[in-house]
Amino acid sequence: MVSTGVIPGADGKVRLRSGSGKNRFNVEIEDVPAGSYTLRVDGVVVATIDAQPVPGTTHIEGEVEFAQPSEPGKLPLTFDPRGKLIEVLQGDTVVLQQLFPN
Repeated sequence: MVSTGVIPGADGKVRLRSGSGKNRFNVEIEDVPAGSYTLRVDGVVVATIDAQPVPGTTHIEGEVEFAQPSEPGKLPLTFDPRGKLIEVLQGDTVVLQQLFPN
C-alpha cells in the first residue's frame, strides 16, 4: 500500500489468493500508532483493523483476513477487491491506499 504521508513510515500490504474454490483476502498494516483503523474498499467500510504492539518489540502491526467460503477466525469475503480502491483510515483521514489490480 502507498502511504499518504499522514503517518511517516506507515506501511501496508494487500493480498488476494484464489484457488481450489477458495478466496482469501487480507490487509496488513505496520509502523502506525497503536489503535483502530477503518478499512474501506471502493468507499464502503468493510472492517476495522486493530494495530497493537508486537510482544517483545517496539513494532506495531495489525491485520484483517477475509475468506470465501467462511473460515473460523476470518471475516466473510462478501466483496471483490479487484479493480477497487483499498483505503486504511485513522478517523476520517486516509493513511494508506492502493488501487488493487484487476
